[in-house]
Amino acid sequence: MLSRPQAWPLGAGLAVSLCLNACVAPLELDRSLAMPIQYDEAASDTTDSPELRHWWRRFDDPLLARLVERAVAHNYDVRIALASVQSARAQALRAHSALLPQFGAAASADRYGIDPDNQQLAEQGYDEFRVDQWQLALQTSWEVDLFGSSRLRLQAAQQQQLASLAEVHATRLSIAASVAQTYFELRATDLRMGNLRQGRDIARQFADIAARLFKSGDVGREDLISAQAELDNTDAQLAELQHNRTRLRLSLERLCGELPGSLEDELPVIASLPQLPPAVAPGQPVDLLMRRPDLMALQAQVRAATAQSSASRRELWPSLNISGVLARSRLYLDGDNLGLTDMAQLSASMSLPLIDFGARRAAIELADSDARQSMLRFESRVLQAMQEVEEALSAQHSGALRVASLQAAVDRRSEVLEIALRRYEIGDGARPDVLQARRDLLDSRDALLGARLSLLEVQLQLYRALGGGWEPLMTQVPPPADEDENTG
Repeated sequence: MLSRPQAWPLGAGLAVSLCLNACVAPLELDRSLAMPIQYDEAASDTTDSPELRHWWRRFDDPLLARLVERAVAHNYDVRIALASVQSARAQALRAHSALLPQFGAAASADRYGIDPDNQQLAEQGYDEFRVDQWQLALQTSWEVDLFGSSRLRLQAAQQQQLASLAEVHATRLSIAASVAQTYFELRATDLRMGNLRQGRDIARQFADIAARLFKSGDVGREDLISAQAELDNTDAQLAELQHNRTRLRLSLERLCGELPGSLEDELPVIASLPQLPPAVAPGQPVDLLMRRPDLMALQAQVRAATAQSSASRRELWPSLNISGVLARSRLYLDGDNLGLTDMAQLSASMSLPLIDFGARRAAIELADSDARQSMLRFESRVLQAMQEVEEALSAQHSGALRVASLQAAVDRRSEVLEIALRRYEIGDGARPDVLQARRDLLDSRDALLGARLSLLEVQLQLYRALGGGWEPLMTQVPPPADEDENTG
């Protein structure tokens, strides 16, 4: 038991620490974002929520499925994200080790002597004097987590590990969407090339008619030259589309982690777009918190920052350190063995922060600022996520109407071109009418293709906005600290 003179400084120090800690207010995060019950643009005729874990298979395109799954497995961005998970796991292990005692071993050997000309040694009959000593020791030290600072830092590290895991899923989702987007554009390019070849056939038909009429003297040479120019222009457009197709193939190879040219034989020209999947039920906006990996990552970062804020407040409290040593040594005096000596030591020390000129308070303010920024980033991303879903749902409705209207326009312009060609062939129509009808038809076909491609891209955006169907990660979250520990 400590005497009063010994206990007084300790009690005074604890009182000062309690007063300092009481002067620091707990962290309070504003949670002002209220999520709506349902989406404004949600339709009533959607199917039940499907299994979206492999959403790319819903386009009923085996080649697309193979490309996406290859990219998810081999893309370098995914592999980098996986490596970051290993780093976060190591940080969590390091934080966990701070809760446990540390053990070590030490060995030492000493030799020293005294000058043989020393007068005192000569008087005692020593010609020389030498001392040899060696020592082996086992050491341990432990900083006792009295007030939970290390536990809070461990929780923060675990949440950062969870955030890294969610980022892996977010990267996979992004890569899968990029592969699907590029593949859709590749297929659309194939379709445009097919449309241009059909247009070239029409231009060839027009050139043949112009040549026949020129021979008969019904049209001038300018009609013949104009028809050939239309063929040349179509060939130039086909060359440009072929270059664009090569660029898209190279992009797919990069996304899949493959060398240039490795997918050339696996990507044949297919003049059709993938099947449009049936509409899906978006669920409720609150579901995004459990489905979108980017939101789950930000939630984990908020919890990590909150735990760090609470841990910084615990630095105002005293720290207790316990250390121990077990040692054995042997001493030789002028060559004579004086025997073994065993030693054991156990000590405890308490460190009490008193005056640091605002360093710890600045650390608390910094941790609080990080937590507030994390919360604001999370709420901002939630608003963005809801906006992305609403925009995709709205684009679905308008896109379907646009495709139907453009299909009707293509049918009518095809009929106009047929009429113009027949009239030109019998000499009742003019060359500009045929050329204009052909261009109008090509433009309508290209607009229809663009609308169909846009509808596929909108469906892709909806899958991505809903989180892609990755399995919820919250089941892997360590249980959060209680309210007292999180708020300090």
